[in-house]
Order: sequence, then C-alpha cells, then structure tokens
Amino acid sequence: GDFLLKPLARLGFEQVAATRGGASQHIVCDGAGQERTQESTEHGEIAARLCALRNQALDLLQVNLPLLESRLQALERMENRDAQEASELVRLKAGNGLKKYHQALDE
Repeated sequence: GDFLLKPLARLGFEQVAATRGGASQHIVCDGAGQERTQESTEHGEIAARLCALRNQALDLLQVNLPLLESRLQALERMENRDAQEASELVRLKAGNGLKKYHQALDE
C-alpha cells in the first residue's frame, strides 16, 4: 500500500474534520502552487490545510523516493533474502512499483 501517504492523509482528514468555523479569510493554493484569497472561510480553511498536506506529501516524496529506489536496487542485488527482505522487495515491485510515486511527484 501507500505506506508513506496513508498516515499523512489520515492526519490531514482528521484535522479537517475536527476543526470547522472561524471568520477570517485564508490563503489557498491553486493547482500551480500560487496563492489567492478565498471568501468562504470554511472552504478556505479546508483548502489551506489540503494545500499544506499536498506540499508536505511532495516534500516526503522528494526525500523518500530516492531512498526507496536505492533500497529496491540493494534488494534486487541480494541473492539470499530473508522473509523481511523478500517482503520489502515484493512491496516495492508490486503493481506499478515506484512508478506510481514518480507519477505523483510529477503531478
């Protein structure tokens, strides 16, 4: 699964669900990362949190994706793997492997 993104997503959705209300305007990121003012306070707060979570997820991908790639290469070079290493190899190669993380980073 998305072991890097699940805890981040849970944290963000819990924060969004737990906090509602307020009366001030907030900054919201648009698709290109630019900021603009949002009149709807509730929507602005949610959008600001989601924008921050998106930026945090991108930062985590930039840091951890090279680590995952190097781990995958190390596992592929091993000849005698224990159960943990075999499991890691399968998880890193399953489905589209690391391609899905590269695609998420590119988007």
